[in-house]
Formats: sequence, structure tokens, C-alpha cells
Amino acid sequence: MQGKKDETVLVATTTAMAFGDTVAERERRTDEIAAWLPAGPKADGARIGDRAAWGRLAAMPEAKEAVAQAEELLSRPIPEVTDERYLDFTRNGNRIDYETPFFARETNLGRLLLAECLENKGRFLPKIVEYIMAMCAERSWTGPAHDPKLTCFNGKPHVDLFAAQRAFALAQTCDWLRDVRFKVKSAQDKVENDFFTSLFMIVDKDGSDSFVDFPAPSEEWEPRFAFLGTNGALASAVAIRIGGNPCGTDLTYWIRDLEILRPRVVK
Repeated sequence: MQGKKDETVLVATTTAMAFGDTVAERERRTDEIAAWLPAGPKADGARIGDRAAWGRLAAMPEAKEAVAQAEELLSRPIPEVTDERYLDFTRNGNRIDYETPFFARETNLGRLLLAECLENKGRFLPKIVEYIMAMCAERSWTGPAHDPKLTCFNGKPHVDLFAAQRAFALAQTCDWLRDVRFKVKSAQDKVENDFFTSLFMIVDKDGSDSFVDFPAPSEEWEPRFAFLGTNGALASAVAIRIGGNPCGTDLTYWIRDLEILRPRVVK
């Protein structure tokens, strides 16, 4: 509902500006809206490391169907987008043959992203990467009906609704899957020595520390994510630690492929 409220206010603000508000009033209203935004770049929705948020969604009846829809995509090829289909519009006015697979890619990526965030097991990550690479390799994100002179097709892009929507889908995917990523597995006895908790710890310069929990490891290599928020927690960190507390006395686990994911600033 918050998103709907924000949308309503933004529309109302734009309308008010169009009907002659003063410059001072516009600046005041812009500052008011800017205060609602996070300190750093962020897409709508919770990142995968926010397991409290995704846990609530995973408990809903619709979550099972969402995961099932994504599972069907794992064995399917990515819908084909070709130059020939793009050119059909300028030849004969046919835009459907290109737009159908074009938008199917976004729909499928969204389903895979949703399922991965619900599960947090890494099952859908390879297919997500395939879709991202395929979409980034497209010759143009601008729709053929918006490119009648083929300027975008020939390397001079402009942003239309198609391109903006494509960029948003990819930015949201990268944002939801960002922060800290690593793989972990364990050899603990599942009955006696299961994990009490698994933690990613950030140690600050002043000796203080903060913790982010993540799902306990299994006996197979699985990816895990730690959500650090948008407050620059790593900026003053002197160490990071990953570990877990077993319920029993013995614990063996391995960690590999640690990555710290941050947004790239484009100048």
C-alpha cells in the first residue's frame, strides 16, 4: 500500500506543478518527497538477505505456486529475440513476433527472481544469470515500433518505455540479489549437531560488531546472502566473520566464493 500512496502523491504533485505552483512551492514539495527516499540507490522491495521479509512471503499460500512456475523455466530455453523479428515492423508492420519473446524474457526473469528470493537456496541463480546475459546482449532495448528509422537498431539508442522497463527489470534483479554472497556447506550430524544459528558478523573500527543471520548450511554447497542494509556498514569495517553455533559439540563447515556486492556509480 505504501507504493500506491507514493504513486498517488507523485501524481498529485506533478499535477499541481502543471497548474502554476510557485518555484518555492515546487522546491519545498520536491524536498519533501526526496526525504522519503533511501540514502543510497535501491529498487522497490526487500533484498534477498532480508529473510524476515521474505519469510513472511514464503509462508503465504501463493508462494508454492510462484516457485512451481519458476521451476518450469529451468529446463526451458530463453525465448529467442532476433534481428529479423525486429526488422519485421519496418518491413510489414508486424511488431508482435518480436515483442512477444521480448516481454516473455522480463516475465520469466521476474518469476525466477521471485522464486530465488523466496527459497534462498541458489537453485534459480544459474538461470537468472543466463537471462541477464541474454538481455544485456540484445541489440536494442527500444521497441521496433518506436524505432521506425532504425536509429536504435543501428547503434544510436534512445530511452522509450521498452528500454526503461528493461533497465528497471535488470536493476531490480541486481539490487535484490546484492550485498554479501558466499557458498557454504557443512558435515554436521543432522540429529545431534544441527545449527542453533548461522551468522555473518561485521566488526567495526571501534570494536563493536553487528550480526546478520542466514539459513543454516546443508551437506551440499549452497549460496547464502547477507543483507547489510543501506547504512554503509562495510565502510568502517575492519573484519568480517562467518560462522555458526551448533546445537551439539562438533561442527565442521566450509565457506567459499565470498563476494561483496555494491552498486557501481556511473559518472
